[in-house]
Amino acid sequence: MDKFSKFLEEKLMPIGQKINNIRFLQVIRMAMMPLIPFIIAGSFTLIVLNFPFIDKVLPAGFLEMLGNVLSPLLGTTLSLVAMFLAFLMGYNYAKTEEQKCEEVYAGITTLVAFLIVSPLSITVGEEVIGGVIPTTYMGSQGMFVALILCYLVAKVYCKILSSKLKIRLPDSVPPMVSSSFESLIPVIITLVL
Repeated sequence: MDKFSKFLEEKLMPIGQKINNIRFLQVIRMAMMPLIPFIIAGSFTLIVLNFPFIDKVLPAGFLEMLGNVLSPLLGTTLSLVAMFLAFLMGYNYAKTEEQKCEEVYAGITTLVAFLIVSPLSITVGEEVIGGVIPTTYMGSQGMFVALILCYLVAKVYCKILSSKLKIRLPDSVPPMVSSSFESLIPVIITLVL
């Protein structure tokens, strides 16, 4: 047993530490952790609504009421997990950034960028309805896009913010107003890119 432990410490620990220090994986880990309770709640709801032979045990009226109560929980957790992840990727990237980078502005920028690349219309029969946010790519189908795109968007946003391309206001301006105007040009450039 000591040989196995020694092997793990000598050979695998350095590899694990190198993997742990990869910034992309750090940001993913930090972004996924707050989502775990919501994913579990949505999964539990999915199990309850689709439990095998539940219609044989419970009356139909109760099942309908249970579906009406639990369906919104399912629709707002698992169906929108990529959208939540889009915000958290930018927010957590900004937290790991060495330069001063506002977390909330980075998170909102990555969320808006994710919505920009998402289709904002649905097709019903022959008719295309615009101005809607379909949940098709807001759930698990859009997670990889959210991970990669939002990491890159946050990186670009923080790089531009750390450069000289920002509006500087006098020190007499309150910090919340000042940070909003400092983020204006980096947000515009990032979203246009």
